[in-house]
Amino acid sequence: MAGCLLLGRVQGCKKGQVNSMDALLSVMVFAMLLVFLFASWMGGVLSAKNAVGRNRMEYAALSASELLMESGGMPQGWETNSSGVLMLGLANSQNTLSAAKVANFSALPYETSRGLLGTASEFYFVLQELDGGTLYSAGNSTLLGSTKVAIERYGMMGNKKVRMRLVFYQ
Repeated sequence: MAGCLLLGRVQGCKKGQVNSMDALLSVMVFAMLLVFLFASWMGGVLSAKNAVGRNRMEYAALSASELLMESGGMPQGWETNSSGVLMLGLANSQNTLSAAKVANFSALPYETSRGLLGTASEFYFVLQELDGGTLYSAGNSTLLGSTKVAIERYGMMGNKKVRMRLVFYQ
């Protein structure tokens, strides 16, 4: 434009006016870019949130499985009076389970067991012989949650080798 004025010409020089179609197109492209960036950002946030939730559930399941397999529970001898149990533990010694404690744990009401395991997640506990025969189970076996964490531990009960499987899910 400055070149046009210096030469004294006005005809043939384009003025700095915006065509309405150009403006509309640029606003639409900008809006689509913002929507794409927002969707990408939210996808990353949701993915991170799901990962944190799964990590918490894994930690809770691992802690509960250690408690069950390595502790005798509180008070000592709770299996004779399961109404007074303060902390679950199924072991006589590390990785050696007490049949009486496992039987009483299996007989506890679901919400009581869940509270003693210290989880807000649903859970399912199963104790099997290594050939697959189920000895005891407790909890909700439907396993309908979208996020599942399963912990398997091995030990002894009496003279049998057993597999304990503890599943937390939401």
